[in-house]
Amino acid sequence: MNHYEADIDGYTLIQLPVADLAKSLSFYKDLLGFVEENPQSELDKNRFLRVRNGGGEDGRGAGPTLHLLVTDAGHLKPTQWEIDGQPIHALELHSKNITALHERLSAAGVRIIEKPYFTPPAGGYLKFLDPDSHLICVNQAEEYTTNEETQAGSQI
Repeated sequence: MNHYEADIDGYTLIQLPVADLAKSLSFYKDLLGFVEENPQSELDKNRFLRVRNGGGEDGRGAGPTLHLLVTDAGHLKPTQWEIDGQPIHALELHSKNITALHERLSAAGVRIIEKPYFTPPAGGYLKFLDPDSHLICVNQAEEYTTNEETQAGSQI
């Protein structure tokens, strides 16, 4: 028996509690580019999304599922905390262009926590709140970072 086969080799689902499913669904699809699974089903208590990376069958998204789950507003707790007074995110995503994403989110009135900043060799980061105040961080890998962004180093 190979004991290494018992090791975790990926993840399949991330669940986020939401107060207004239609509002959150629009945010993740229209602003972040997620693809809805089974969009023909009735909008009820939850919805499953995947990233739009072309790897799924029939043009659907691929990768782990983001599960938006309606939660009673009294029990909704945003996924974030603080260390030394600094907000820490629980969900980190990736984009090839966080500057363009920042412009899109700002134009939509999304609350930006940290504008794009670049820290070689990690690439760049953008932090914002979703409609339910979940703190989301988006990373731009260094391979997609321009020389101007790297040289700026701090927020642009």
